[in-house]
Parts: sequence; C-alpha cells; structure tokens
Amino acid sequence: MDQWKLVLTGGGIAIVGMGVGAALFGTRPAVAQDAGFRECIVARQESVDVNGEGQMEHADRGHTVFVPPGWTPVGGGGLWPGNPTSTIVLCRR
Repeated sequence: MDQWKLVLTGGGIAIVGMGVGAALFGTRPAVAQDAGFRECIVARQESVDVNGEGQMEHADRGHTVFVPPGWTPVGGGGLWPGNPTSTIVLCRR
C-alpha cells in the first residue's frame, strides 16, 4: 500500500477515535459562579511566624483576623519578599 494511503487511513482512524471518545466521555462546559455577593473587602494582617519545626508560634489577637457575622472568606494571599503582610478577601451578600 502506498505511504500516503497509510497516512490518510491512520489520520481517519484517529479522527473517528477522537469523535467517539468525545461523544462518550465529553464534559460539560464550565459555567461562571454566581455567588451573589454585594460587597467585598480585603483584610490585611501581619503574618504569624512558624518555628524551625514548622509549628505555628502563638497567635495573639493582634495577629488574628476575626470574620464578622455575615461575611464569608472567599480568598487570600500575600507574603512576598520583604513584606510580612497577608490578606484575606471577605464578602457578604
């Protein structure tokens, strides 16, 4: 059989295989989340250090973010070189 026929046959088999796989195992498209939050804030706080064993040192009130009633933590981050401040994103409906 000519090589171009082998390539064409192999390509056809691959395409049919992908189509069958997509039909059998396809996923639903992603949808956006609708959390319905009307207000969000970013709380900043100096981080609490850990010791050489990876255990958290004492967390006093000055190093604690208390989540007020009605607010939901939805994310956070921070701590880049030279800045010991962390953030937490709080939202409410």
